[in-house]
Amino acid sequence: LYGYREGDEQAICKRLLEEYELDIIVLTKGTDGSFVFTPKETSYQPTPVVHVADTVGAGDSFTAAFVASYLQGKCLIDAHQFAVEVSAYVCTQHGAMPKLPNTYLELFRK
Repeated sequence: LYGYREGDEQAICKRLLEEYELDIIVLTKGTDGSFVFTPKETSYQPTPVVHVADTVGAGDSFTAAFVASYLQGKCLIDAHQFAVEVSAYVCTQHGAMPKLPNTYLELFRK
């Protein structure tokens, strides 16, 4: 991870937060879940088990859902959970930009 060879990924992310005075780091690990780190908080979300049709767009949808939700004022954990759910849904669809169901759009608007 970014040239660091010692320590686990979580420790490295926390070190990067401090070293570069970052506000947030997101680490996605595919089927192994994802982490969001801030100087004061860490969120872990497991990856939901879904029938995968296509993974194209999964990372982009995760990023878009997380950033949009977080910038709307959602707390870190809620924004992270929303990103995981949207990304998992995208994996069940063919193509990089499937239409999101109204349930996700309503969650985003809340």
